Amino acid sequence: QKSHNLQIQIKADNSIFLNGKQIELDDLETKIREVAQSIPDKSLHIKADKEVSHGTVVKVMDTAKICGLEKIVIISKRK
Repeated sequence: QKSHNLQIQIKADNSIFLNGKQIELDDLETKIREVAQSIPDKSLHIKADKEVSHGTVVKVMDTAKICGLEKIVIISKRK
């Protein structure tokens, strides 16, 4: 089953998952570019735990924009 958008989850310990696979922040741009080629609507959904710093979320958003993703949706996780 293919998704029509990319999904990034950021956990409280700042671990990052791209479409369910754990990746390092340093590899994020490369991984987004690889996966984004097969995503027609160029959107990203970010799910971040409440404890995640805003700085981490902003880094992810900036990287997504650099990679050409046009729509970014932030979904905050409630306890």
